[in-house]
Amino acid sequence: MIYSLSCNPKTKQFNTMENESIDCHLSDHYCTHEKLINNVLDWAEDKGLIKEENSDKQLLKVVEEVGELVSAVLKQKRKEEVDAVGDIMVTLIIFAEIRGYDVMSALGYAYQEIKDRKGRMVDGSFVKDDGGGVNDGLRTLDDIISKATVV
Repeated sequence: MIYSLSCNPKTKQFNTMENESIDCHLSDHYCTHEKLINNVLDWAEDKGLIKEENSDKQLLKVVEEVGELVSAVLKQKRKEEVDAVGDIMVTLIIFAEIRGYDVMSALGYAYQEIKDRKGRMVDGSFVKDDGGGVNDGLRTLDDIISKATVV
């Protein structure tokens, strides 16, 4: 099932497809992606996060937030899930800025890479055709762990 969130500017709440309301704490001046990204970057700059030496630490924050998302999903805690997705986006925006690129440009690049991709669905995941046949990919946590490289 796909869930969408929309923020009602009058009630200041996200409304999910499950008719659940979640406070979004946004005022009218947060209406665009560009404005939100700039607000995140201004906040990060004020906190002293936008420094090259913070790159590794910021990447670890991304991973930490992904862990929180996994926990929220497994516990079926929708509000924590929404918070974790937002936190992932914040940490990625900051990481991209530290590394010297724009997060929306990275998203655009990724879309250009996938838009014409061929492949098939395997156990609920899209697996791209690697050109020499279909790559079965990594479908379970055990698959990912078994293929992980320790640096």
